[in-house]
Amino acid sequence: MELYIQFEFESIKMVAKQTSFTKLERLYGFYFYDLTHPEDDEHFPDAIVKEGAAHFNYWGSIMTDRPIEQVEHLGQYYIADWALNLDDEEAPAPNEDFVNCTQFYTYDFYVSGVENEENIKFHRVDNLLDLIEPYEYSTQELTMDRTWNMPNKNTFEIHSIKDLLKEELTGGLIIDPFANNNSFAHMTNDLNTKYETDFHMDALEFLKLFADESVDVVLFDPPYSPRQVKEAYESIGLDTQGGRLTRASYWSNLKKEITRILRVGGKAISCGWNSGGMNNKDVFHINRIRLVAHGGNHNDTIATVSVKTKRIENIYVVEQAKVKNNQDYKQLSLW
Repeated sequence: MELYIQFEFESIKMVAKQTSFTKLERLYGFYFYDLTHPEDDEHFPDAIVKEGAAHFNYWGSIMTDRPIEQVEHLGQYYIADWALNLDDEEAPAPNEDFVNCTQFYTYDFYVSGVENEENIKFHRVDNLLDLIEPYEYSTQELTMDRTWNMPNKNTFEIHSIKDLLKEELTGGLIIDPFANNNSFAHMTNDLNTKYETDFHMDALEFLKLFADESVDVVLFDPPYSPRQVKEAYESIGLDTQGGRLTRASYWSNLKKEITRILRVGGKAISCGWNSGGMNNKDVFHINRIRLVAHGGNHNDTIATVSVKTKRIENIYVVEQAKVKNNQDYKQLSLW
């Protein structure tokens, strides 16, 4: 069983463990650092260094939702001092500037050296997603720009799209129902099992896993046409469920689920051949549109950044009123 340590350092939430983070665990954090230990003491880390910098005296890993500025600027930060212990021997001791650093001792080693065990904060993290705090994105005046890049069937590898994601993904829980081999999200899904995603489900079923208003960002980069959907399914030996997955209603249902699970202030970043975004101006405000031209006969790739501005229930009440006051209004729909 892996033991994790949760603590705060300079108001930065951190998780540490005495081994490296796995590829799956790495989907749940934004910044990673290595912990080193002195050559002759393997129980206590003495410095935080940039990831990959600890080759010979590696102790473990730190994951944070914000960068550790001292390490980013100086390359390392010492968290232990050397001092004489009760046996008049030099040994590592906690640096007073480093909050709770005594928690980094292995449990048995730590208990053997202290009388009061009440402050020991070792944890087993059952759900690393719980460590990601909600993040509220604000609406902004619509901006549009146009760039040029070589075409790429993997949208998020197009330079201009990748740059946009780096600028727009600034916090919160991020999910991707059509992830392919991308790792911008904390939770990923792709129907094709050749990609190392968290789930391999139909995108609609994946979105239904999330509770109402529980997600901060949805990356929405589905196949752009019925032909692409058909090719995607048939390439892995599946069919389109009698054509259901190529109908407009299926894509509307996907966007309804995205609207349901996004928090108010949540963001949907959609890519396609149009700038419709979530197609619901009553609930979403479009902050940004980027057109990426590819030249020749290639269609542009269009990225739309939309922010959810109100809860669905409010819109539902409005739609009910429309139905009640207009007998000719036959369909109750968010779209």
